[in-house]
Parts: sequence; structure tokens; C-alpha cells
Amino acid sequence: MKIGILEDEIMIAEHLGELVKDKGFELSFSVSTVEEVKRKLTEQIDLLLLDIKVPGIEDGVDLANYINHHHQIPFLYISSNTDDKTRKRVLDSKPLGFISKPFKNFDVEIAIDLALEKHANETKNDFLFVKDKGAWIKICLSNLCFLRANDNYTLLQFKSDSLLITKSLKYFEEHLSSSTFCKIHRSYLVNLNHIQSYSNSSVKILNTDLPVSDSYRENLKNMMVSFVK
Repeated sequence: MKIGILEDEIMIAEHLGELVKDKGFELSFSVSTVEEVKRKLTEQIDLLLLDIKVPGIEDGVDLANYINHHHQIPFLYISSNTDDKTRKRVLDSKPLGFISKPFKNFDVEIAIDLALEKHANETKNDFLFVKDKGAWIKICLSNLCFLRANDNYTLLQFKSDSLLITKSLKYFEEHLSSSTFCKIHRSYLVNLNHIQSYSNSSVKILNTDLPVSDSYRENLKNMMVSFVK
């Protein structure tokens, strides 16, 4: 997962960059002006950490409003600006969090986790962020073919590989779109886009027959009818 930083104080920027890398994320960039960030937004960025008071005509809140209109990248603020006027502008820009300077490492770490968790619950795009063993994993939903429960784990089967996540199948039921992913068995959740064929007893995905249980059969039929309309 890639994180970008807007921070004009060199020591703070370097410290934030190390925190980001220590958490297992990729530091996409660390720059000091809004103009530099805008030039970097052609890259794939998953989260932005924004200082507010930076050199130039535009500040971090101006950048946040630009992002909201043009890029839809989640962001949180790290700033010492807490006056009433700034507070209103910050709230209007709808960040995923605000960290006051000076901060502790834990403040940044928990804020990033909470921001990504909130974004995972709210996002409508083709990606889902899942925290597993202390690291955040970015999952491309269009490539996710089906999910299989494995005790307290879930196996995610993609087109060409698989991934075992330390979360229950119920977790994914709650976080995946109910119009695209369908429960067909207590142990299986499937992506309707990848069903090659289906019958009363099974669906075929990646040339593999997956069982359809009695309690989920009618719902699968209804979803397949709605899905192809």
C-alpha cells in the first residue's frame, strides 16, 4: 500500500516517512508543497498524510478539497493548526482523521489504522483494505473469484493465486458488496462475475465446482437473475 506525505518540516517529514515504512507501507513520496503533491497524483496513492500550513498559495486543506473533487484519495491531517477558522475548514473537507503536533508514534500508527478501517467500510471502489497480522493488504475485488472459510481463516482465491487471511468469512460478508458477492454455502462466498455455470447443486468458477447448499440456493438464483439483467 502506498502513502504520500505533505510536510514542509524536514525532520518531521523524515520521521513520518520512517513510521510509514516501519508499518510495512510503501512511501510513495514526501514533499513540502501542494503543487508537488498534485504532480504526484498521477501515481497510485492509497492514503495521504497532510500538513496544513505549508509554503505556497494553497495549503493542505485546499489540497484536500481538490482531492475530494478530482481523485477521491483518503487522507488525514497532521498539523498544529487548531484555530476556529482552520477547524471549520478541516471538518468541511471530511478527513479520515486529524493528528495534532507534536505527536507520538502511536498517535500516527493508530490514526492510519483507523483511517484505513473507516475507508474500507465506506469505499465503493474496486479495492478493499484488510488488516492481517499487523499489515494492511490491498485486495483487488475484480480479481477475487471466491472465498472459502477455513476455521478462523479465509482463503481468498484470485485468478492466478490465493491468499490466506486471518479473518472469518463473516468479516468479508460484511465488507463486500452484496450485489456482487453471494453466499452459496456456509463455507463459500463467490463473485458473481466469475461464475462460469451454475446448477441446483454447484457453481463452476475457475473450472472448479463449488457446492451450493439448500439454504442458499434460492438466493443464488434470484441474484443471478438480477445480475444478468
